Amino acid sequence: MRKNRFIPFGYMLEKGDLKIKENEGEWVKIIFNQYIKGFSYNEIATIMNNSNIVYSDEASIWNKNTVKRILDNEIYMGEGVYPGIISSDQYIQVKKIKEGKSPGAIQDSLPYLDSIREKTICYECGNKYMRLHDRRRSEKWYCKTNGCKSEIIPTDALIISAVIAITNAVIESPSLLEISDSESYHPNLDIIKLANEINHELDKKNFNYKQVKEIMLSCASKRYEQCKEITPKEVSRNLMMDFHNKTPIDEFDPNLFVDTVSRLLVEKTGRIHMQFINGATISYKQEIRKEQ
Repeated sequence: MRKNRFIPFGYMLEKGDLKIKENEGEWVKIIFNQYIKGFSYNEIATIMNNSNIVYSDEASIWNKNTVKRILDNEIYMGEGVYPGIISSDQYIQVKKIKEGKSPGAIQDSLPYLDSIREKTICYECGNKYMRLHDRRRSEKWYCKTNGCKSEIIPTDALIISAVIAITNAVIESPSLLEISDSESYHPNLDIIKLANEINHELDKKNFNYKQVKEIMLSCASKRYEQCKEITPKEVSRNLMMDFHNKTPIDEFDPNLFVDTVSRLLVEKTGRIHMQFINGATISYKQEIRKEQ
């Protein structure tokens, strides 16, 4: 019998016949789709590793070489004894990208990046995150505040895989979006900036009392204004109902993201927090957990 290590990812032996291994077959489709969308080998490898997908018993970790091996293999169109997983059009499209177009050039034209960029802010200081693309390297996201540096530089793949993972967790368990009365208030970006400014001033050895007092009053005023606009639990119920009726996604859904998410907060450690429009916040770094 043929050993499993010599069976390409996406297939399995069943009673002597090669068949598509259901879960792996779906990931083969995702690999091809993500590459066509402009993701690099390394970015796709990050998605696979973050999703805990094992490449093989001998080499469980994905890297650019294992991703390239998948994309180069014609058997996924359905060759010889191997049933088809992707269409010939998809394989040809991937081949053309590899032969000519730079995946990096496609990345900058992805329309959904704008919807993500508008909602992504720094967890540490509350300022907006920027996206820088260098054709010689991969893109990177960074806080525009001078001196606010991340230990892990977020990439498109990291951010999008986090959004997909959190979205699927909510689809599977809409109750993650339940909020208590105390959770119904969540500071907006202006309040976070003012609070951080207060802490920054108070950390100074000789702070300006009058200036700090003015900032505190402004922050209190902003908090009072937002308290009059607290998201009611009715929004949470409607939100949970919307997710209850959805099926898990394997690609980023820009419409769902825009309609249900208020912001993404990125920690310097690489942990990403997704806050929904009702104030519920779920964080991601390898595992999914709701913030307490």
